[in-house]
Formats: sequence, C-alpha cells, structure tokens
Amino acid sequence: MKILVLGCTGILGTAITQVCDRDGINCVALSHEDLDIRNPVALMYTLRQVEPTAVVNAAGIVGINVCEDDPLRAFSINTIPVCYLADLCDKLGIMLVQPSTHNVFDGTKDGYYTEEDLPRPLQIYGTTRYASEKIAVKCATHYVVRYPTLFGKRINGRSAFPDKIIDWVKEGK
Repeated sequence: MKILVLGCTGILGTAITQVCDRDGINCVALSHEDLDIRNPVALMYTLRQVEPTAVVNAAGIVGINVCEDDPLRAFSINTIPVCYLADLCDKLGIMLVQPSTHNVFDGTKDGYYTEEDLPRPLQIYGTTRYASEKIAVKCATHYVVRYPTLFGKRINGRSAFPDKIIDWVKEGK
C-alpha cells in the first residue's frame, strides 16, 4: 500500500504521516508548497508519478471565520480540487479519502447526528465541506470522514480551536 497525503502540514496530514512512518506504511506527504491542488494537470502528473493506492485529501482551509471572510478562496481550495481528485482517482483506480466536518449540520438536532441525517450547513465552511462530500462519492472507491474538531501537533505550527482554549485557560480567561 502507498498513501499520498495532500495537506501534510495540518493536524490531520501530520497525524497520518506520523502513523504511516511509525507503522512502516509507504507514504508520500505533500504540502501546498509541494503541490497546488487547484491545478488539475499538476494533480494528474503527481498521481501518475506517485502511483498511490489511496489519496487522503487533508488539504483545505479550516475554520468558519476564515471561510466566511473569503468564500471564493474557500471553495477554490476545499471544494473544486475534489472534483479533479474524484475524477482522477476514479479513472486511475485509486481510493479517495475526503475528510469533512460536523459543520455540515445546523446543530438543531436533539442528540447525535448519523450518516442518515440530512446535512444543512449554515456557513461557508460547512457548505464547502458538504459540497466536497457530494463530489467525492463520484469516485468508485471513496471514504468521507466527518470529525468535529482536531487537536494535536502539526508541522505548520498553527493552532487549532482546542489549542486556543488551552491558551485561554492558561491566561485565566
């Protein structure tokens, strides 16, 4: 098995890369500096060169505020490249793993959301992720994984929401 991780410097990409390294899984990890996922020609070239068994698309703009501030950029990174990836992975027989978020839901349900619940995003971030889910399923072999929030070390050094909470507690806020 060979895994291609796109967005290797974020929390998810960092964690997957570390697990692959630890477990001896062949992994090619690329950051946005290595590959512009908005470029379908570059994506095709990379997939043909790497010949992965699976692609984990951990690339993206994460966070409600940043996506609300620049919706076009959010769609250009979180959604449009998934069109290319789903098509290319399907044609090349590669599994596509597309992460998503609980923000595809409006939060009004009393209880836990399930796969059967209809998404209803209320902001741009959730909308871009829901659109990416709908596109990813066009690949014959795909997984869509929704998570509420991630925390942990990441190569790019940015902080996530749980990190901010810890900082606020330390500051006495």
